[in-house]
Amino acid sequence: MKIGITRSFGDVLPLFINLAIYLKENGEEVFFIDPEPRVIWLLKKYKLDYLSSRKEIIHNNQITDETNTFLINMKTGLEQLRKGDENNRYTMLKRRYLHKHSLFERTSFDLLIIWNGALSLEKRLAEKLSIDTVYLENGYFPDTLQIGRKGVNSNADFSDMNYDTFLAHTHLPSTSGLKKIITKDVTTHPIQNILNIGLLIYNPFDFLTKVLIYSRKMVAKFKTIFLREKHIVLPEKFIFIPFQVHDDTQTLFNSPIIKKMNDILDFFYPEIKEVLPDHKIIVKEHPVDLGRADYNVLKKKYPDIIWLKKYNFNELLNKCDYVITVNSSSGLQAIEKYKKVLILGSCFYKNNPFTEYISRVPEFRDKLNILKEKSLDKSHIDKYIKHFKKNIFIQGGLKNFRSETLVQIYAFIKS
Repeated sequence: MKIGITRSFGDVLPLFINLAIYLKENGEEVFFIDPEPRVIWLLKKYKLDYLSSRKEIIHNNQITDETNTFLINMKTGLEQLRKGDENNRYTMLKRRYLHKHSLFERTSFDLLIIWNGALSLEKRLAEKLSIDTVYLENGYFPDTLQIGRKGVNSNADFSDMNYDTFLAHTHLPSTSGLKKIITKDVTTHPIQNILNIGLLIYNPFDFLTKVLIYSRKMVAKFKTIFLREKHIVLPEKFIFIPFQVHDDTQTLFNSPIIKKMNDILDFFYPEIKEVLPDHKIIVKEHPVDLGRADYNVLKKKYPDIIWLKKYNFNELLNKCDYVITVNSSSGLQAIEKYKKVLILGSCFYKNNPFTEYISRVPEFRDKLNILKEKSLDKSHIDKYIKHFKKNIFIQGGLKNFRSETLVQIYAFIKS
């Protein structure tokens, strides 16, 4: 089987290099597609192959209307993620798409392994050229991964299944008969991580974008370290609203109602106070957004809300009565703790009998009232969560994957 590995960067790289080594040991032909210069150095170190689309000859620069729409949507999404980008982003995306199209046609991949898949040219090319795909992403519990053929998050294979169908769904195949492997500790030099001079020559725009993103992350970490938050006594009854990363693809592409975190309060604050007048509202800002997203105007607008930045997430989840989320992992973790969860966006845990999901703004009050009166069946919830942990999510995350993690991924690929 000829396998292409795409989007191999950052924290994903050690997992993908170990996976490629394991795939090769099992007789598969593996190529990293368009790796950065610093990644090429590591691939050579581990005797792994790679392909670059930059020098591919474009035989036809015409694209379909469907692909044109995809590129326009992708351009718009990237502009939301990276403010101040140059105006010719569409031209750049089209050029990259055509180069990759030529590469994929020439090499005839049997399978593409793609991280996340949102804002991915490879996803569109796989659909157009009928190449099988396997998507990977962080799981919704600590130290887990998602895997799927259609996508991850709200695009997961099981996303539209109801409770009973989901429990009957066997997502992870047996790993019986597959050999294990000793994983390698893949590290890059710190100077390479920060400067990545090769990328500056290879693609100056990508280099500057990565420097900007890296700088923002460092600012957020710096602020988190030195942030001192006053100790508060949690109210007896409260609704917990964990804000998601403001420019996360989950919000940008899987949330038809909520386009920014402010919308949650601006749309629904009066209804929350009307339906649950005896409950306080607690909002916790996402740690990745510290130093990046400013909610001061919102705080002045809603002074009776308790705003938190560094408070222990699990303690808030344990002590709250309700969780209102767009579509983050916090919703599934709240279900595990028998909390009443109201979902505002598309996600794979919305079709169950113990949460409520809204698809239009006017539904909010009625759904919150239904949730208020709903009795939670803990035994049903336990079955639901157990199925995720045993049969849906792969054990082992990006930073602590192990041999069993690679074996489970390979078993899924071969199934």
